[in-house]
Amino acid sequence: MIACLLAACTSPPATTQGMVAVDPPAGKPNWVVKNAVAIGDVIGSQAPDASSPPAVSADAFRQALERSLEEAGYLASGRKPHYHLDATLQELDQPKFSIADDTTVTATVLYRLIGPGTDARYTVTASGTASFDESAMFGTRLRLADERALRANIETLLEKLQKF
Repeated sequence: MIACLLAACTSPPATTQGMVAVDPPAGKPNWVVKNAVAIGDVIGSQAPDASSPPAVSADAFRQALERSLEEAGYLASGRKPHYHLDATLQELDQPKFSIADDTTVTATVLYRLIGPGTDARYTVTASGTASFDESAMFGTRLRLADERALRANIETLLEKLQKF
């Protein structure tokens, strides 16, 4: 019984697929940064302790950013990129254990776009929710909410790049 409760509390790390932006901004990519952005440094969340994985690994976050930028037409291809995008997950506000409630997570990411004559910083805060109907296990709801918060965050970044 206790093992079952502990399993419900633990959250597997967020997956790349769950964080990829599914709704890039409508219209053509901004020509200034079209096919010109490479991913630089990416920092995910920290693990609560050494024995558990972080909620969002830097590698999964990097892959989600790359795939999202590629889908939106911003990822640099082949040639030398004009811009580098760094991303730091500054805060992942997760609820404590909840048995029957929906789970909402808020992610705050600092993005830094560096290029010719540019050093733009964007702090983006976005939330994601997973319902009890999707999973009775809190750990699964927490992972889904983590992924959705980061996906919404990346989608907001793409909107900012559209207006760059």
